[in-house]
Formats: sequence, C-alpha cells, structure tokens
Amino acid sequence: MNGRKATHLYKYRIRRDFLRFWGTILLIFAGVQLHSQAIWTGASPGRGNEWMDPKNWEHNRPPDPWDKVIFPYRPGKSNKSVVLRNQTLRVAALELQSGSSLEISKDSKLIIDGSEIYDYGILLLGGTLLNEGEIIIVNAALASIEKLNGILVNKGKIRIELTGDLLEKTGAGQVKNYD
Repeated sequence: MNGRKATHLYKYRIRRDFLRFWGTILLIFAGVQLHSQAIWTGASPGRGNEWMDPKNWEHNRPPDPWDKVIFPYRPGKSNKSVVLRNQTLRVAALELQSGSSLEISKDSKLIIDGSEIYDYGILLLGGTLLNEGEIIIVNAALASIEKLNGILVNKGKIRIELTGDLLEKTGAGQVKNYD
C-alpha cells in the first residue's frame, strides 16, 4: 500500500472512531434527558383541577410514566385540589409544594415507579395528599414518602415495595391513616 492510500485510510478511521465516540456520548446524554418534569399550572378554564387536561400542564401534555410530577407553590393564585377520578396513572415521582393538593378518589390508582429516576417516591413540601383509592410506590431511590410540613391523609390503600427508607420525617408533616 502506498503512503497516500495509507494516510487516507488512517484519516478515515480517525474520523469514523471520532464520530462513533461522540455519537455514543450523545445517546447516553439523550437517555438521561428522557426523564423530565411535568409541572402543574391549572390553567384550563373551567377544568383547572383535571389531571388529564393538557392545558393544565406546563408543556401542554399530561405526565408520562417517566415524569416527575410537580404541583408547585403558586402565590397569589387559588390552588384547587387536583382530583384523580376513574383513572390508573403511572409517574416516576410526585412532589406537592406548599398550598397544593391532590385527591385520589376511591376508583383511582396512582403508581409511582422510580426505577428510572433517583428521587423520593412522594415528596410533600407543604402540600396535601388525600388518598381514598390506591397508591403503589415501587423503586424509590430515596425514601418512599418524605414529608416536610406536608400532610398525607390515607383513607384508601398504600402499598410500598421498599428499596429505600419507608418514611422520612424531617419537618412538621403529618400522616393521618384511617380504616
């Protein structure tokens, strides 16, 4: 093989290896970005408490199973209680900030599967969670339920498949469990 062909082949291999390397890095980071946040806005006129209404979510779509769902603190805005009715939903994590409220009705189920995210199952940052249906928490990397001044009222079922701590209480939160 003459020197010119060898140089061309060498440059081709370097370029190919360079593209493979950076293509792999790009795919790795793209996989990390699949886990997003779904942030509640409650902006749908007349339907401001409906989970499945896309207008109630920041990016105009209800949460996907790999989303961390956040009900934020909204100063100066009324925080209607969001109600799950006749639904089985799956999310990666749930966060209820101060003044927010989520109700799970008797005929509904919320599955929190943290297998693809490093977070709490349920994080109560001053929000209220009323469960009359069923909550299933699996694969929470941190505590399954963390309550910092939040309230969890359970009149239904909560099933936790432990991988982290069951419950952390680092604030003045409350858990009220009823039969």
